[in-house]
Formats: sequence, structure tokens, C-alpha cells
Amino acid sequence: STIITTVAGIAVNLMDFGMDLAEAIAAPRLSQRNGGGTLAEQSLENSRQLAAVAALGHGFQFTPEIGAASGILVKPDGTFMAVAETRRRGGGAGMVAK
Repeated sequence: STIITTVAGIAVNLMDFGMDLAEAIAAPRLSQRNGGGTLAEQSLENSRQLAAVAALGHGFQFTPEIGAASGILVKPDGTFMAVAETRRRGGGAGMVAK
């Protein structure tokens, strides 16, 4: 149920926040699916940003993890970068085979 928000968060981290693929996949996640509250990873529980949004009346439910992802990025030079989770669900491995 969090696939779309996981992919969207990684894309925003890459395109809007300038993270590399590994940083984008490892970053804490939020998931909002048109419900009354937003699901947030526990690593965000004490963040200034979430506290500021909560002060405006938005509710959060905290969970240990949201989604798990791996990704392949085509770099400007035409080479590929493969990345997998480093911590969620025990981590993973990513590699590119030629």
C-alpha cells in the first residue's frame, strides 16, 4: 500500500533535493494516502519539520519502516548505478551486470 509514496519520495529526493540514488533510497519516508493522517517512519518522530507541520494540526502515525526499494539509475555518461536498501527489512544488495 506504500509503493506509490515510496517511489514518489525517492523521485523527489533525486530531482528536487539533489540526493544521489543511495541517499534518496535511504532517506526517511512519509506516506499519505488521502486519509486522516500521515504515516511516518519513526526516525522522523523528533524532527523539527514534522513538529512544525503537526503544530498546524496535521496528524502522524509512526511506524518502524515504510516500503523497501532498490533502484537502477542511468548516469549522464551512460553507465548504470544500482542501489538497494541499507537498513529497511535487513538491507539488500544491488549490482549491475554487464
